Formats: sequence, C-alpha cells, structure tokens
Amino acid sequence: MNITSNIRKLQPQLAAALATERAHFSEAFGKLEGEVCDLTRMARLAELQLYEAVGELSFVNGEYTEPPKVKAVDLAVFDVSQMAVMAKRLEEFYYRLYNAAVRAAVE
Repeated sequence: MNITSNIRKLQPQLAAALATERAHFSEAFGKLEGEVCDLTRMARLAELQLYEAVGELSFVNGEYTEPPKVKAVDLAVFDVSQMAVMAKRLEEFYYRLYNAAVRAAVE
C-alpha cells in the first residue's frame, strides 16, 4: 500500500471531520448571535437614555447650569448597569463555548 492510496482512504474521514467541525463552529456562533445583538441594543438604549438625562442640559464654563431629570438619570444608570451585566454574561458564554471547543479538539 502506498502513501497515495492511504490518503485516498482517509479523505472521506477527513471530510467528515471537517464538516463536523464546521457544524460546531456554526452552532457556537449561532448561539452567540442573540447575546451579541442584545448587548448592542442595550448599549444603544443606554446611549439614548444618557443623552435624555444630561445631553441637552445647559453647560457653561465646565458646569451644568440646571439639574438633570431625576427619572432620566435613574433610567440611564439602570441601562448602563444592565449593559454591564449583559456584557459579563456574554463573556461567560463565550468562554463556555471556547472551552468546549478546546476540549473537543483534544479528544
């Protein structure tokens, strides 16, 4: 048996392994999609809410000349806090997927 015939025999197995690997990557990125999209939406909401809270206040010589709207500030603080929670959750989810991929590659 020569090397060429050995390679030909392994090609179907190699193709199957690559297809499985692609499927795992596709699945992992599919699972991340919702988390990433939610995080970007939350970041935009936080940005808009922060602008609502302090974006149009009069600003003279480095100081605000009127107080911010309390409710708008409270919502901005909530939005930013929620965004931090979501970012942490995304990070944990990413590492779970990454570590699973590393374990699968070793096995």
